[in-house]
Amino acid sequence: MRRGQGGRLPVPTTAEFTQAVIEECEIVACSGLKQGPLAAMKLALNSGHTATVCVDVLSAVILVQSLKALFPGCDTPPASPATITKTDTGIAIQAGHLSAPD
Repeated sequence: MRRGQGGRLPVPTTAEFTQAVIEECEIVACSGLKQGPLAAMKLALNSGHTATVCVDVLSAVILVQSLKALFPGCDTPPASPATITKTDTGIAIQAGHLSAPD
């Protein structure tokens, strides 16, 4: 589905949800780098795969609002807080870890 085709992004089906669990698509860590109006974020999945996405202010608002709606009351700090570093172009963050599960 490409932007501009109209309509809203469909809600995942039960089969898609089940397949995501089977394929271990849970996000376990993320990192990001802000450059100007965009941030590049790398998402690490439990399966070991990673994906890099770009986020602007509007998409960040959409993402944060969606997560707050899905996980209300989840305002407590994570077990492993984000590491924030200043860079030449802005800031970089790292949160979560890729260590093997127990």
